[in-house]
Amino acid sequence: MKIIFIVLFSLCIIAIINKNNYSNYKYLYWNDQYYYITYEPVRDEEVGNFLGRVKNKNGFKKGLNKNGDSNFLDIDTRIFSLKKFSHNELCVEMLEDNIKNYYKIYLIKEVK
Repeated sequence: MKIIFIVLFSLCIIAIINKNNYSNYKYLYWNDQYYYITYEPVRDEEVGNFLGRVKNKNGFKKGLNKNGDSNFLDIDTRIFSLKKFSHNELCVEMLEDNIKNYYKIYLIKEVK
């Protein structure tokens, strides 16, 4: 019985740790912040200024990521602000079957 309790407790701790592990997210690191990539569409008229491009496609490296790093977006993916500016949101341009689509990305509040 004691062994079962220890195993279940250990599994709960592992689940909690993995829940807060941002390497499980599709992210963009921009201006010293991590942004979660969504598929929430943005209309062309909502797209603001061009900010830059994704520079590296690599894994999550807390403290080692540089602006423009992503673990999901392709290199040279274009990053834009939104016209209704918010520090919590940006958008990215993604080409799918040669069709240009824009998607919101949201600031991840805290990286542990």
